[in-house]
Amino acid sequence: MAQSFRLFQGDPTVTSSPTEVRAWIEELDYSFLVYGEKFERAEINGEKLHDITRQKLNELGIIRTDHQDIILKAVANIYKKNKVEQQAMQREDQCVRISK
Repeated sequence: MAQSFRLFQGDPTVTSSPTEVRAWIEELDYSFLVYGEKFERAEINGEKLHDITRQKLNELGIIRTDHQDIILKAVANIYKKNKVEQQAMQREDQCVRISK
């Protein structure tokens, strides 16, 4: 299984619906189609996705640890990327204020 943790065009945000999170999970790997359905049925939206844990994945029936690792790393990458973007925007705002 290819373990590509690339960021997708449709990365979920805290405002993403369970359907959007399902689509994202299914994009991670072809074999995750069944997981997408489990996420949607459990109403995992973008906000809940941010707080997903290995325990919650087990509760959802995702028991393969390699699959859990892929999902957890992909989630961490999204929020890491978002944090970096927010910090960059804050620095840009500070630079604009200083230059005025």
